[in-house]
Amino acid sequence: MVPPMEYRRLRAPSRHGEILTDPPLTEVGSLIQHNESQRSRFAYDFQGYSLSDCAAIARKELLDLAIHYTRSYRDIDDALVKQRRVFLAGHQPELFHAGVWFKNFVLSQLAKRHQAIGINLIVDNDRVQTTTINVPVGSLEEPRITRIAMDREQQACPFEEHRCQDPALFNSFATRVTTALYPFESDPLILRLWPRAITALSETPNLGRSIARARHQFEEECGLETCEVPLGMLCSTWSFYHFASHLLAHLPRFHEAYNEALGEYRRVHRLRNTAQPLPDLASESEWLEAPFWLWSAGDPIRRRVYVRSQAGHLQLKTAFGEPFILPTTADSSLNDAVQCLLNGPWKLRPRALVTTMYARLMLSDLFLHGIGGAKYDQIAERIAGRFFGIELPKHLTVSATMQLPLQLPEARSEQLHHLNQQLRDLQFHPERHVSDSDHPQARPWIESKQEWIQQESSHGSRLERHRAIERANRALQHFVAEEQQRLETRRLRLADQLPKNQLLSSREFPFCLYAKDFLVPLLLDLAEDSHCSRQ
Repeated sequence: MVPPMEYRRLRAPSRHGEILTDPPLTEVGSLIQHNESQRSRFAYDFQGYSLSDCAAIARKELLDLAIHYTRSYRDIDDALVKQRRVFLAGHQPELFHAGVWFKNFVLSQLAKRHQAIGINLIVDNDRVQTTTINVPVGSLEEPRITRIAMDREQQACPFEEHRCQDPALFNSFATRVTTALYPFESDPLILRLWPRAITALSETPNLGRSIARARHQFEEECGLETCEVPLGMLCSTWSFYHFASHLLAHLPRFHEAYNEALGEYRRVHRLRNTAQPLPDLASESEWLEAPFWLWSAGDPIRRRVYVRSQAGHLQLKTAFGEPFILPTTADSSLNDAVQCLLNGPWKLRPRALVTTMYARLMLSDLFLHGIGGAKYDQIAERIAGRFFGIELPKHLTVSATMQLPLQLPEARSEQLHHLNQQLRDLQFHPERHVSDSDHPQARPWIESKQEWIQQESSHGSRLERHRAIERANRALQHFVAEEQQRLETRRLRLADQLPKNQLLSSREFPFCLYAKDFLVPLLLDLAEDSHCSRQ
C-alpha cells in the first residue's frame, strides 16, 4: 500500500550564507544505512535479473566510465577509486548559481566522511535554453542587468549535441564579462575558469562539456575530490539498455503509473494547469508516449517517443517520423534490439523523472538533489512505488544562498512596510503624534475627536459621527505635516532603492561572477561547518 503523498515545503534560504540541507547532514549516516539495507532486499525481477544484480552492474559501469572520463583531464587519487559507496549529484553543464555549486562542495565533503566516491552527473540530455548569462552592470545607484553571450544562439538542441558556433565569441567571453562587471567586482572567478574552458574547447567542440570540464578542474584546485561523467555516456551502457528496454516492454503499466503520480502531485500542490510541473504522457490510439527523448546526430532535436505493440513486435516512432520496428517483446531480445538501435545513429535519452529514478534506484547509495529536483522527485517516488512496488532510496536536498559582496544602501521590505504603517497612522490617528506643548492650538480638535469616538453612535448619528472624526483628522494634518513629509521622503527613497537592492542581491547570479577569495572559502566552510556544527 503506497502512503498518500504529502505537500513538501522546500524554500531557498533567504539570506546570504544560509544553507538548506534536508534532512540535516548529521542524519546522513543513518540515511546511508537505510538505503543499503533497503537495496539488499530488492527482489524485483528485472528481465531475468534481480534488481540488486542490475544495480551492481550499473554501479560498476558508472565507476569505470566516471574514472576514465575524469582522468582524461585531471588527476584522481587512487584511494578514491577504491571506495565501495557511490554518492551522486547532477546538473546541466552550464554556469549555474553559487547555491547549485554548493552541492558539489557538500558532495565532496560527504564522500570523504563516509568512505564514498562522489560523482557528478553532467546532465547533457537537457536542452540548451540560452548561451548567455545575466551580469549586473551600472552602479549601486543605477544598476541594471545585461545578458552577455558566450556563443551565438542556434536552434535548441541537447547539451550533448551543442557545438560551439563562434569560438572567437567564446574566447572573449571572460574579458567581456569582467569589463561589464567591473563596477561591482574587479577579480571575478571567470578569469581563472575561462582559460581552462578555452583549452577544453580546443580539444572538444562541445560547449557544455568544455564548461563542465573547466569547472571540475577548478574544483580540484579548491580541494574537491569528485569524479564526473556525462549522462550521454551512461546511456550507452548495458544497464541503461536493460533499464530502458524494461520500461518499453511494460510501457502500458508504466504509462499509467506515471500519469497517476502526476495527477496526485497536482492535487496535493493545488496545480490546475495540466502542463505543471510536467505534462502527462500522451496516448494516440494504439501508441503510448514513453518517458524518453529520441534524436540523431544528424537531426539533434529532441523528439517525443511513442511505442506500440503489434504482432509480437514493439514499434517506436517520433511525432514526425516513420516507426522503428523492434523485433520482439521478449525481454532479453528486446534489450539486444534497443542496444542495436542505439549503436546506430539514434540516441535514446531519459526524461527528468526517469533520469533521477535510474540514478537513485540503480547507481547510488545517496543522491543529492537541489530544491527543484527534490520537489519533482516526489513524482518519481510515486511512480516507483506503483510500477516497481518498491520505495526509492532516500535522497538528500542541498542548496544555499550566496549574494555578491556589495555595500548596498540599506533598504529592506520590512522597513518600507513599517513606514507605510507610520504614514497611515499619521493620516487616521494624527492626535497620537501631536504634543500639547508644541501645538496647543490642536487641543480643541483632539478633544472634539475624542468626544465623538467615545460617543455611542445610534443608527441615525453614525454618518454625523464619521464626518466629525474625519473633519478632526483633516484639521490635525496641519500639525503633523512636517513629520509626514519626512516619512514620505524616506518612503520614496526606500521604494526607489528596494528594487535595486533586490536586483543586486539576487542568488541567481552565476558562480563565476564572484571573487574566488570570497566565494570558495565560504562554500568550503559551509560544507564543513554544516556537518560539524550539528554534531
